[in-house]
Amino acid sequence: MSVGLVNGVGSGEGGNTCSCAAMALRGQIARALLLVGVVLGLQAGGSVWAGASILLSPPGPSINAAAGQVIDVALVNNDAIQYDLSGITFVVKVGDGVSSGPTIDSIDLVGAGLFFEGNGQTPVGGGNDRTKAETAFSFSDVTLSASQTATLARITLNATGTLGDFDISFKEPNLLNQTTIVQGSNAPALTLQDGVITVVPEPATYYAVFSLLTFGAVFWRRRSKNA
Repeated sequence: MSVGLVNGVGSGEGGNTCSCAAMALRGQIARALLLVGVVLGLQAGGSVWAGASILLSPPGPSINAAAGQVIDVALVNNDAIQYDLSGITFVVKVGDGVSSGPTIDSIDLVGAGLFFEGNGQTPVGGGNDRTKAETAFSFSDVTLSASQTATLARITLNATGTLGDFDISFKEPNLLNQTTIVQGSNAPALTLQDGVITVVPEPATYYAVFSLLTFGAVFWRRRSKNA
């Protein structure tokens, strides 16, 4: 039996054993380094994400196939320090951003209970019914406290005529770029965590189907008896 060297590792039966052992060792080292990174990230800021995150709240919400459906978007401080913001451009894309999915009726960034409550808001041009952007701005900084979770935006959708799962993204590089902090004396880096909404039939639809099935069962029983 001959044994050669391939990339510094013996070939043949003994080489295969050495190669497998080396690959296993490299895998163990990579997993150990990943674990160390996660632990250090958690110790530094309470999360593997640094800065702030923007995501659906709650994640993966369900809405009815009707107009006036509201979903919330959260702004989460992943760090143990406060950040001061005075402006943000908020971008949202539903479905493919053009022809599929619910349409966007409105985006509220300054209403009651929102992070920029009571401040100014202006639309950003260039969007469409499924891709919109709004800018919120304040003349003084609004504080995002350490480890705080705030409601950033409230989006009203019209899901009439749609059913199923649709992506929600906070960026649209071809049309409106992405959600960005535009002002702030101590602004965090942003992590945009896209999500999915599920459109389900309205309760009235379930009632109509149930009524139809009940009527059909009664009719079938009566017909069977008369036969």
